[in-house]
Amino acid sequence: MKRCQLGKAITNEQDVISWQNWDLVSCDYVLQVAFNSLFVIGTMFVLDPRLTCLILPLMPLFFVFRRHFESRLRRASDTAQQESS
Repeated sequence: MKRCQLGKAITNEQDVISWQNWDLVSCDYVLQVAFNSLFVIGTMFVLDPRLTCLILPLMPLFFVFRRHFESRLRRASDTAQQESS
């Protein structure tokens, strides 16, 4: 970004276009995740409503544990792949 004499920021047209592209990509990703989640939960509910009602409150725990153990699992996976090669 260049500064003019009055201290106002002058934006580049390419910067604006790149932000617009990023916005479209992120919006597309959010919609895709939302619809996939909706279809999976809907399918679970059709197959077994009681089990779905039992599992849904436990989903945040899954995300917490996944984040906690992600690095350990990744290292173990990489090690196993290297040893099998």
